[in-house]
Amino acid sequence: MRDDNDEDLLTTMSHELRTPLNAILGWVQLLRAGGVCGPEIERALEIIERNARIEAKAVDEAIDLARIASGQLPITRRETRWSEGLRAAIAACDSAARARGVAIDVDADPEIRVMGDSARLAQIARGLVMCAVRRTAPGGTVRVRLAARSGQAVLSVREDRVLDGDAHTRASKRNALVGDGRGLGVAVARGLVRLHGGTLEEDDCGLTLTARVPLVESVRATDANQARALRAG
Repeated sequence: MRDDNDEDLLTTMSHELRTPLNAILGWVQLLRAGGVCGPEIERALEIIERNARIEAKAVDEAIDLARIASGQLPITRRETRWSEGLRAAIAACDSAARARGVAIDVDADPEIRVMGDSARLAQIARGLVMCAVRRTAPGGTVRVRLAARSGQAVLSVREDRVLDGDAHTRASKRNALVGDGRGLGVAVARGLVRLHGGTLEEDDCGLTLTARVPLVESVRATDANQARALRAG
């Protein structure tokens, strides 16, 4: 029997797959019917291409979710600076932010090191930042912070001028990170954070998503303690 989160995930997945597909089909029908001509043809092709890329990304995220759920998503762990992945994530979200008139403010400690998969860590950051960009109204600012606290690397992404619902409604959904309009990117990020031994949480107002992943020092200390326990046993 499926629970509410399963239903939310299916709804979100259906929406993110159907929306760009409907746009593509709509413009293709207009082109076939001769309803688009001259300079509008180039615009139509650009819209079709953009939505095709969005569709491909949604399919990739759906595949990642399935692989995470089945335990078949490989993670290559090595010491890495999360700030480098964060920089790549910000660059990937920049055009979408500019198109919406949303600023991205970043304050990241460049020396924070975690034991993880650099590509997947960048994917975590990209999913959280892109979600915040989409949920922030034009003129707003997405605030991204990366710092070390209590043996963990803490990545927080705060939305500004959120569009969907009031703070109380968002707060009541803080444990349903898929079903509150955040999308597949956040669902994938949550799974990837867990694979790195961390957590992904919302704050009480639902405006900030915070990912916590153990620092390299914490991982090494845990490994050393486990090795000593095995020798002692």
